[in-house]
Amino acid sequence: FFSVGDLKEKVYLLARDGLWPNAAPDERLWMWATNERLELTSEPAEVRLPLPQGVDERPAHNFAAIIKDGRVHGFGGRARGGTVLPKAYRQRGVHYFPPSHQPLTFETGSIRITGRHAGCQELRRTPVTCEWDGKLSAALFGSGVALFGRLNTAHGRRWVQVAVSDSIEGAFSAFEPIRITGWNGCRVRRASIYYIVVEENPVDARTLLGLFPMHEERRCYLALSFSCDAVHWSTPKPLVDLGCSNEAGRVRDYPADGLVVRGDVVYYYVHRDMPTSNLVLNQDIPRDGSALVRHTLDKSWLRNASRAALADLGGSITCEAALKDITAPFRGAVFDGRGIHQDRLPQCTREDRLAHVAEVRSADEVLRERARLEEKSRNHHTVTL
Repeated sequence: FFSVGDLKEKVYLLARDGLWPNAAPDERLWMWATNERLELTSEPAEVRLPLPQGVDERPAHNFAAIIKDGRVHGFGGRARGGTVLPKAYRQRGVHYFPPSHQPLTFETGSIRITGRHAGCQELRRTPVTCEWDGKLSAALFGSGVALFGRLNTAHGRRWVQVAVSDSIEGAFSAFEPIRITGWNGCRVRRASIYYIVVEENPVDARTLLGLFPMHEERRCYLALSFSCDAVHWSTPKPLVDLGCSNEAGRVRDYPADGLVVRGDVVYYYVHRDMPTSNLVLNQDIPRDGSALVRHTLDKSWLRNASRAALADLGGSITCEAALKDITAPFRGAVFDGRGIHQDRLPQCTREDRLAHVAEVRSADEVLRERARLEEKSRNHHTVTL
């Protein structure tokens, strides 16, 4: 899982390593100095992510870099809990790593988000914590920062949840699941977003830009979307095909975290055929071999896409207001006794299900789905005396 850090005079490429399985116990973070073409100008060097004494974690697993005033800050760390809540769970989770003196060097991390952070959702039945087991993404947002992490749903699918802080060093709000304009509950629950890449929009400072590796039914693609408040996102615009893995919810190609802006173009990067144990076990045979591929967005095209997305987001006035109070969308949630297992994703109603089937399937499939739902309704009909 690559990240790209643009410090203008150099572009730094980051990636984790480790033996299979994907969440290896010995994962490390490596760095290469490159340029915007990712032409290497140095040998790889390990990036140290020091943790407080007694904390045994591997923050390289989900590490996210964020650049502010030319300095690289970091977030990383899992909250592995298994089926029994660990006594030390308050020391496990996502840590914040402040920058040290040299580029890509960090001071000792401090805990910011545990596996029981307010509002976080883990909808698999057995885990007792939000494990933060997927790649994080962090973006400057207003005067603070937005942090995006994995929300495990069910049946091998993933979604995205987000929290914000008024400052990059500060405490985070409760988490909220992201919402996509025009997507009903059925589409949300049948889709899978393995992780999300979010950056400040390089052509409109009022909005965030997101790259979504989407897995929908038989379609797998990288989509572009925009947000004013980090929670609500515009209708995704497909960019490139990612190919579907044979494993539920996974794509074959994954975007690198980070953008590089040069002149009138914005570069983003996609890791084609990312080599994982799943690639072998599911016989996802590489198409062209694994490679990190650079893609280009013209700034004028991106500016037009941003402008068109504003209609989905409520207009420029809404976006400007959101920047003045970035915690507003995170203050109204109601939490109950189910804790991390409280399902706050939109529900999939019968009407939504039929509308979703009509969008992605043939007319015959729609008729069969309608008949199945009607039969299910009859079988579950009860009379209360």
